[in-house]
Amino acid sequence: MKSKMLIIANPAAGANRASKIIPLVEEILKKKGIDYVLVITRYKGDETGIARKGVKNGFNMIAALGGDGTVNQVVNGIMGLGVTLGIIPAGTGSDLVKTLNIPVKVEDAVDVLLNGKEHLIDIGEIKGKTWSESKYFINIAGIGIDAVTVKELEYAKTIFKGKLAYFYALFRALKRYHGLKLKIVMKDINIPMFAYLAAVANGRFFGGGFKITPDADTADGLFDICIVEKVGIIKTLLNLAKVIKGTHTKIREVRMFRSDKVIISSDCLMPVEIDGEVGGEDTEYSFKLHPKALKVMIP
Repeated sequence: MKSKMLIIANPAAGANRASKIIPLVEEILKKKGIDYVLVITRYKGDETGIARKGVKNGFNMIAALGGDGTVNQVVNGIMGLGVTLGIIPAGTGSDLVKTLNIPVKVEDAVDVLLNGKEHLIDIGEIKGKTWSESKYFINIAGIGIDAVTVKELEYAKTIFKGKLAYFYALFRALKRYHGLKLKIVMKDINIPMFAYLAAVANGRFFGGGFKITPDADTADGLFDICIVEKVGIIKTLLNLAKVIKGTHTKIREVRMFRSDKVIISSDCLMPVEIDGEVGGEDTEYSFKLHPKALKVMIP
């Protein structure tokens, strides 16, 4: 009889932390007599193809072992195919699990896979103007300073770990990024503004624990959209504690919206990050929310 659980593991996630977690997960599953198959990714983006093949081979649960980027790739492989997503956190930030209350301790995360409950959540879809096809995202897609920070993070991780790496990457990004004139269209609203950040969120956290959209609900059928208008480096750094706590929404330069669809455009190329991974640049992005589109195992 075929195994019903496929685990897709990215050993490079979390600065190779995942490579140490993989044998622990296997040890736990073998002790419990669980029938499973574990596949190690070979290169960045390999997860999507593995997930699609897993669905064809009859797996009804596909678990991502890695960070938010690993989860994103798996989601893009299983979206709309009726299987359940499991998550074993092993990334640097692992922001999505903070919203879903999935524990980061290996034993507890595996227990959620085996004994948790299925929960239907919304999934976001983003398409750049010049892209040949759209991409799904499960947590947050961000335009502006956060996208530049994600790019800087690749270098920052070679010097620092955890939040220190994010703070250093953000500081480098603030020095080189000065914002863009954006046009934001949703429902009957058309807003031109100069902004440092436009985060289109399904979850609440990004950047390794910053609660950018504190009221976001992954099953309410709406994006929470955070727009940060022009603000200086000093004010940004002084208010980071508020972003971590989620109290930044009261700052004058921060505007919050809710919508199931949004189009963000500019005369200039806009950098974008998708679930904590560099997503490229384009002059327009269209966002669409798919309500309760994916089953996820949660506590």
